[in-house]
Amino acid sequence: MNDCGFLDVETFERFLGNQPNTAAIGLSNYNLTAEVYELIPKEFAIEHDIFPVDKMGRMLTLGMVCPIDWRTIDEVAKMTGLTVSPFLCSAVDIRNAYEQHYGVERDESATTD
Repeated sequence: MNDCGFLDVETFERFLGNQPNTAAIGLSNYNLTAEVYELIPKEFAIEHDIFPVDKMGRMLTLGMVCPIDWRTIDEVAKMTGLTVSPFLCSAVDIRNAYEQHYGVERDESATTD
């Protein structure tokens, strides 16, 4: 926790990772392809702290900073026409993916308070 009593990112990620039915993945373990990450518009992904990881048949694996954000999961399902399987990803991994695959600098992908 920080001095204001708010959770820091690492504490939040540990909390979510310990919740039942919340699986975590590391994006560095995946070969991320344009075919998959172009399924979701860059601006939408950045706004919602998500990154599409893999597609197998009609199933989209979605890395999320908050994998219990059902509104975003539903929006992605409607947008892509796929069933979404959400996984917890660290904010650092997702921002690195933005930088590497979307060409977005770190300060552009940082969320505001």
